[in-house]
Amino acid sequence: MEYILLDDVKEHIQELKKYIRPVGMTEHPTLVKGGVRDADFLLSEDKKWVLPSDNGLSFATNMKKFKSIYKLKGRLFLEVDIFAIDDMTPMPQNMKIVRDRPGHASLIVTQKMLLTDLIKNLELISQRAEHIGRIRVTS
Repeated sequence: MEYILLDDVKEHIQELKKYIRPVGMTEHPTLVKGGVRDADFLLSEDKKWVLPSDNGLSFATNMKKFKSIYKLKGRLFLEVDIFAIDDMTPMPQNMKIVRDRPGHASLIVTQKMLLTDLIKNLELISQRAEHIGRIRVTS
């Protein structure tokens, strides 16, 4: 496992214009316990469908947002893995990245799909994401 510094993350955000996703060292880059969080996507009442919405998987697009997520993860983990995607990362046809507020981007669903298809798509995206490295959490 390669350890990196905050300056490495800063380069990926500022110079390379990448979307950064910090996750706990034992967490999956895009899934939670093999599924999705209700808060991340708009699910139908029966939880079988994912509906188009502005809700999505979060990514940091500036250092301020990254550091706030990093600190939250640091409460639960001693080390945080850093994953990145950019505008050139191929997305499934029914998903896209949108910059929805300062320092934040969301990977959203643009067409109704089965929850099982979303999970497959998120697994595919995690395989395409670049693992930048791991950061030890400091207090």
